[in-house]
Amino acid sequence: MELVNQSNLNYVDEIRLFLPDAELWAQLAEEAAELAQAALKIRRVLDGTNPTPKDIGEAHANVIEEISDVETCLIMLGYASEGAEHAKRLVREEKLPRWAGRLRERGEMRGNQF
Repeated sequence: MELVNQSNLNYVDEIRLFLPDAELWAQLAEEAAELAQAALKIRRVLDGTNPTPKDIGEAHANVIEEISDVETCLIMLGYASEGAEHAKRLVREEKLPRWAGRLRERGEMRGNQF
């Protein structure tokens, strides 16, 4: 999966000339917090207990935008390389079965139907 196309690599290099790593880490933290807020907004839309004027389409669009912002910061920090993608895939391959196993142990299905 290519997170940045070749024509945008020059922008990555240019941005890195202007911003030190400490600032890029701060930007990642800010964008990750915004992604968390967008996820919580979807929860509010789905749950309805604490109403929001956003509909599900707007909430999903906001999540996509925030995911893109987080991924852009990860690119800037070097976490989009082939090696990093491989390492992330290995972590997912370990975590997904463990998560599913914990849910199976609980036994009660409360989620979505496929």
